[in-house]
Amino acid sequence: MNVTDEARAAALQRGPFRSGIAMMEAGRLSLLRDVILVAGIMACFVVGLWLIPMGGKATMPWCSAALMPAGGEATEERSVPLGDTDGSFTPQPRGTAITLPSYPIWLRLAPDRAWTGIDTPTLALRNLGRMDVKLYLNGEMIDAIDAHADQGLEHRVALDSLFQLPSDLKSALYLRIESKQSRLISVELLPTQSVYEEELGRARLLAGCISVLGFMGIVGLCFWAVLKQGPFGFYAILAWSIALYLAFLSGEGFEILPFGQGLRRYQEMLIALPAAIATVALMRLIQVMLPLAVSVQRLKIPFATVIAAWFLVVMLILVLPPSLVPPIWKAANLLALLSIVLMIAGMAPAAVSGSRPALLMLVGWLILWFITVARVLQFLRGQRSDFLDTAFPLATLIAATMPALAIADGWAQERRELAAVRIAASTDGLTKVMNRRAIEARIESAFVQARIRDGGLSLIFIDIDHFKSVNDSYGHAIGDAALQTVAERIRRHIRPGDSIGRWGGEEFIVAMPDTRGTEALAIAERIRSALAAEPLHLDSVSIPITASFGAASLEQDVTTPHQLIDRADIAVYQAKKEGRNRVVFV
Repeated sequence: MNVTDEARAAALQRGPFRSGIAMMEAGRLSLLRDVILVAGIMACFVVGLWLIPMGGKATMPWCSAALMPAGGEATEERSVPLGDTDGSFTPQPRGTAITLPSYPIWLRLAPDRAWTGIDTPTLALRNLGRMDVKLYLNGEMIDAIDAHADQGLEHRVALDSLFQLPSDLKSALYLRIESKQSRLISVELLPTQSVYEEELGRARLLAGCISVLGFMGIVGLCFWAVLKQGPFGFYAILAWSIALYLAFLSGEGFEILPFGQGLRRYQEMLIALPAAIATVALMRLIQVMLPLAVSVQRLKIPFATVIAAWFLVVMLILVLPPSLVPPIWKAANLLALLSIVLMIAGMAPAAVSGSRPALLMLVGWLILWFITVARVLQFLRGQRSDFLDTAFPLATLIAATMPALAIADGWAQERRELAAVRIAASTDGLTKVMNRRAIEARIESAFVQARIRDGGLSLIFIDIDHFKSVNDSYGHAIGDAALQTVAERIRRHIRPGDSIGRWGGEEFIVAMPDTRGTEALAIAERIRSALAAEPLHLDSVSIPITASFGAASLEQDVTTPHQLIDRADIAVYQAKKEGRNRVVFV
């Protein structure tokens, strides 16, 4: 009794009820393992964020900040910058990011000391979105500068406002910000040249990442159009959505598009919409790429529910006025968190089980999620890290690239499996040579080529002598081993371009393209001598083996491949009739 029989007998002894209980227990253990795995990944995620060095740049180490609601009077823009209302400002905690309210405000920045740098100072306001900002110094308004235009570039990061200040800066700065939603902003005073270099580096990095993502989306669409495979379509949507998200989040999209300036008032919608679409595309890509993963199957209903909720968010973003998009997107942050947990729960167990597509996608997106959360935490602590600011677009590009690698890996694996299936379908299971259907197809192909090129084609039919007595005397196991050994000996004595197949029972056939009668006769004789020269040594048994050979070559009167096969069959019959262990050529 083999292992399978023993397992079946044990299951029958337990009965169907106990077998069902065992399956349920196994399912619970699998679910428990997946839950522990996902919880472990989330714990490592949190610990990593806690351990990451938060020693970024403090947003305001050089001044004290204070806020005051802005009124609508025209005289206010003359009186406030002169310091007439300084007593109405509310001080802000030093060294923290400034939280803007959802209404227009005045921001007062009072330097603790005079500027001592060699280069002129530049005030950099980051994460402003599309808020209008006016800066006043000594009662005079200072225009914002374009760091990129000064360097001969067309693009600028529109989410940053830059103001070049005098080198003898000592007075307080007054900023009127048309705040329309609560937002954390960063305020820095930097040397002008360093601002140029930083802004140019960021613009080039963002432009490169956006261009690569757009190109990858085009490639994915082309593959989908040709191959009609779902993963490529979802990947094209994912790549383009991420490219649009980066473009509008950074502000580059408004500068690149010819009509971009008119889209500025829809900025929140243009950021939220690609992010929602990218999330849906990624979740569908996971389902399509890992259809057989138990973890993905188990989460089929939660995945469908969350995707439906994202479709609702997209519809609301498209239908509602732009002013209502920010609160909707804030509520959608919880949905985004749930989506991340579901995607990790779907990919992590599959990756642990050996799925390389799941592993590739999991690694890429964990990097992006980690850096995204780390940036948010640093900013909430009133700090900014150049490393994380640079790493974010790169992590986005990596996260978008990993699904492409996963698709390519899955596609390559599918092709390998299909090739293996084709080989198995055309191979004799015992002797590992071609089966009858495959060798017939090979002969037909060689026949057509020979007729087209006016070339030669020869067949050798081989029938093992007295093989029935081998089975009767030593058993079928020894008989099978004898067939395997004979097939291997034949394979060793044919040429690289020749083909061997098992015709049936103890019969083999060799197809030899570009071969005529005399050469075919010599090859058949060589194989016959090799078989007869040495007995088969199988399981401490020595068995003499001979075979009868029938050879036939393509002549003008042969009109079909089957006629050539019949001639070889007639020749081998004649060899047996003449006493076996010989070659007969027809």
